[in-house]
Amino acid sequence: MQGRPSLKPKRLKDGFYVEVKTPGSGMKVMMYSVNREGMLEIARRYSTTKEVTIMGEHRSDKWISEGSDQPKARKQKAS
Repeated sequence: MQGRPSLKPKRLKDGFYVEVKTPGSGMKVMMYSVNREGMLEIARRYSTTKEVTIMGEHRSDKWISEGSDQPKARKQKAS
């Protein structure tokens, strides 16, 4: 028997995030790294063939301010 799906939003791990998108596709993938060097390595590796956006650092359910790397606030679904 299945229960109803959770309404609570998913939480992100503390760390650094990069968003990778294939040109011409609407699908985006967020990649995670524990440290800044790993995040920059991911961005460098995928930037040759993909569109890469550095999201920045996420800690305690909040984005840490990093200037232009700060992601836009996401809208919550009305329940």
